Amino acid sequence: MEQEAQGRFVFERQCAVCHGRWGDGHGGMAVGMVPRPSNLARARFQFRSTPQCRRLVGR
Repeated sequence: MEQEAQGRFVFERQCAVCHGRWGDGHGGMAVGMVPRPSNLARARFQFRSTPQCRRLVGR
């Protein structure tokens, strides 16, 4: 349960702004982004980050 809580914490602070609260790619910052944020709810992922994602996450 600890890992789930940590994952939720990170997602809410680092990912939800673009990927949306439900991971559907419709976060508030997603408007106008090219490429669009992935719909994580579909469980089909690209296996690399975009420059925008790396910059926001800080990697």
